[in-house]
Amino acid sequence: MKRVAGITGAAVFLMVTMVALSPFALRHLDFFRVRQIEIVGLQYLSADQVVDSLHLEPNRTIFHSIRTLADRAAKIPGITDARVERRLPGTLRLILTERAPVAFAVGDSGVVPLDAEGRPVPYDPLRAKLDLPLIRGADSLLVRALAMARAADPLLFDATEAAVRQGDSTVVLSLDGQQVLFEGVPTTEQLAAVASVRERVTDEGRPVTVIDARFEGMVIVRMDLS
Repeated sequence: MKRVAGITGAAVFLMVTMVALSPFALRHLDFFRVRQIEIVGLQYLSADQVVDSLHLEPNRTIFHSIRTLADRAAKIPGITDARVERRLPGTLRLILTERAPVAFAVGDSGVVPLDAEGRPVPYDPLRAKLDLPLIRGADSLLVRALAMARAADPLLFDATEAAVRQGDSTVVLSLDGQQVLFEGVPTTEQLAAVASVRERVTDEGRPVTVIDARFEGMVIVRMDLS
């Protein structure tokens, strides 16, 4: 029994050694052929679109270069980062980071989703179920303001239907029956103050139409008294 156990242990050790030291030799074993791809982090692109962009060869095994696949995935429009992990015997795990959309830009060519840097992202609005604020053109100030709102106050961002620029630097967010004003890109402190005011006036049932956060250290509200 000890001899059998010793032989089994040696076989396992040999297998582990082969996996660690000879991935080139294992590329030719059908046992390790890629049979499944797990995709993590995908929200806006379709899985078929990602897999097609990998250009997987029919005889590819998990011991072929995963760096090559990661590079191909990173070049997919809308992807900012891509990593690939192996799962024995035949699974590749693809971990992706997508560019988050923050606005719909309305222009002569139609409506285009933009990311936080004002770049178009190739997402199908219907398939990805995008519900984003509307802006006119790729206004960098509005895009940055919306990106900050998305990161610091998702409730405000989700409630925002459109954003416009007034003058040189006033950002106006239009909500359902209400406007929120900022001077330039809002800070996290300004967004927190606005969130507190919005919660309070909602709880009190006050008919506030404008929340003006353009002033240092204060938020001014205007009510509909008609």
